[in-house]
Amino acid sequence: MNAEFTPPLTESQLQSLFYENYADLCRYALTFLGSKEEAEDIVQQIFLRFWETNQSKAIPDNCRAYLFKTVYSRCLNALKHRSVQRKHAEYHILHYWDAQSESNAESHVQTKELESALANALGEMSETTRQTFILSRFHGLSHKEIAETLSFSLKNVEYHLHKAIQILKIRFSARALLCLSFLIIHPS
Repeated sequence: MNAEFTPPLTESQLQSLFYENYADLCRYALTFLGSKEEAEDIVQQIFLRFWETNQSKAIPDNCRAYLFKTVYSRCLNALKHRSVQRKHAEYHILHYWDAQSESNAESHVQTKELESALANALGEMSETTRQTFILSRFHGLSHKEIAETLSFSLKNVEYHLHKAIQILKIRFSARALLCLSFLIIHPS
């Protein structure tokens, strides 16, 4: 059974087709996808493609049925794509956790060594520099809050933080500093 085709639509006919069907097509796509934004994206892409193909060739007589069939097909493709993405993510998560559990004991030892080295580096700092650094990095206080707590000027706080960071840079490699920054942001 061959479908009937009509000549290309005029721009006003295409606009009418869009306004008459857009909301229904979005609701139909939403029943498959569960996401209003994704449903609207698919319907907009279909109308864009419909506009492009209308310029170059004839279109089916029953445009509404054609649009619904196209929405159905695109939604199924989007759901298949989601499934592939989910399986891909699950695969990577599984392999990530396997690798993590293998290196967990080694990581724990390295963390303890870094914490010990950090404690030693803090011990080398003057009391004021150490307090300023601890209030900033471990307690999350702003420069202004540190200045108020220690009765310092903002410049003095900045000076002591700079001094603390310089001591840490001298004591640790770039990789160790990166690990330290994680420890400081996420203390155990």
